[in-house]
Amino acid sequence: MPPGAPAGSHDGLPSRARLRLAALLLLAALAPAAAAQRPVHVDPFVLSQYIGEYRLSANYVLTILVEDDRLYVRAPNRGTRLLVPTSETEFIEVESGLRITFRIRADTRRVDHLVFEQAGYGRRADRISNAVGVDPGTRPALELPAATLDRYVGLYEEQPGFAIAITREGDRLLARMTEQEAIAIFAESETDFFYRDRDARISFRVEGDTVQALVWRQGGAALEMRRMD
Repeated sequence: MPPGAPAGSHDGLPSRARLRLAALLLLAALAPAAAAQRPVHVDPFVLSQYIGEYRLSANYVLTILVEDDRLYVRAPNRGTRLLVPTSETEFIEVESGLRITFRIRADTRRVDHLVFEQAGYGRRADRISNAVGVDPGTRPALELPAATLDRYVGLYEEQPGFAIAITREGDRLLARMTEQEAIAIFAESETDFFYRDRDARISFRVEGDTVQALVWRQGGAALEMRRMD
């Protein structure tokens, strides 16, 4: 401790040591079940799989980013805050004790959404982008084989009179809602697609070798449509 520093001051510690100490003090102050937990090491590659934007509501988006092999969450009007891992998928926000858990789809092994909990109350935020601050209009797309695109072609219905028809045009898919024009969608993974002219996404649900349904997401809403053909 530097001369003259007040009791309890940690100004003499390196920044990384201060962050680790803050995390340990936080965990010790939490409920007994959480107090037994300790920060764990998570491989930087795993952390990179969580980067992106997660929509809680139409006007509230959480941003997950990595810096110096540490995970951070950025929220509107709250700034950027450190997340301390308690497991490979669960993290605690150092300043508030809020817990964030990343959920991984069994079929694609990709992060689909996160759940954040505080004081026993949890909410879901769907992943809307696997990049930070990328304009959908310029976001690069993944090139998929024609055979992969062809398996998604078909009619998907949410209810009688409201459906999405998926067709293929060259090396891209088109999505046409009932009574609307067909619009191109672009791959960000083998099963997840995005629009370039709007903040919306389509995810195909695959079971075995069969495409069972698609989920259309926009503005916090999610509609599952079953394949009809």
